[in-house]
Amino acid sequence: MMTKWQLEPEVPAELGDETEMDTSYHPPRVARLHLRFAGWLGDDLIECFPCFAVSSELGRALEEAGLSGFKLEDLTITTAPELNQLQPGVALPEFRRLMLQATDANADFQTDAEHRLVVSERAMDVLRRFSIANCTAEKC
Repeated sequence: MMTKWQLEPEVPAELGDETEMDTSYHPPRVARLHLRFAGWLGDDLIECFPCFAVSSELGRALEEAGLSGFKLEDLTITTAPELNQLQPGVALPEFRRLMLQATDANADFQTDAEHRLVVSERAMDVLRRFSIANCTAEKC
């Protein structure tokens, strides 16, 4: 049996005004993602329900590893005034939206019944090479 990990990433942002989503579904379906950062603890994997995002560097590593169950898309990022007050001079990396599209239970990226991120051991091996210090990870 393949080891899976349930992840709860850092939540440094809220959905911004430019987000386009259909809330008649659960979870809402997001057509266009805008993240408005109020703080950032430095993780390369982040969440803002119902979406996940990764730094561009992590995204490249996930693609190069040939992992399945996701694709990367562009998103819009802005900063809230409190980000500069709380963390003056913080430089946010470029982020990409991590679109989950698993149709196979053996995919490296998927969500569980509660819409939490679930990844394979292969995916965890890549994630561990990046900053995920503020991400809770439990075997499931």
